Amino acid sequence: MAMAALALPALCKVAWASPVASCAGAVMMGAATLMCSDGNPEQPPQICTYSWALMTADGTTKVVDGSFLISPGTANLQVYSANGYSTQLTGPIVLCRANATAQDSAK
Repeated sequence: MAMAALALPALCKVAWASPVASCAGAVMMGAATLMCSDGNPEQPPQICTYSWALMTADGTTKVVDGSFLISPGTANLQVYSANGYSTQLTGPIVLCRANATAQDSAK
């Protein structure tokens, strides 16, 4: 059986946004830290949410989550820091979007 290729119309274009916030997290020596930087000072502030599955020192799973606002040009913003973790079960998941309120008030 032949497989048909999926053809998209020529007018359908996909635009990918360039990443503005860059984040990294690590668990070392019993402490978990999540840091973020804003790579483009020309972009509006970003409102971000994060979720991170960590293992505590006693072997239980804990998912930490929250949200934060990162201003243009910010470097090494400490988003999360806590003690009592032995390892990360997943990498931190961070989703950001332009803060429309801050963007509109700048106009």
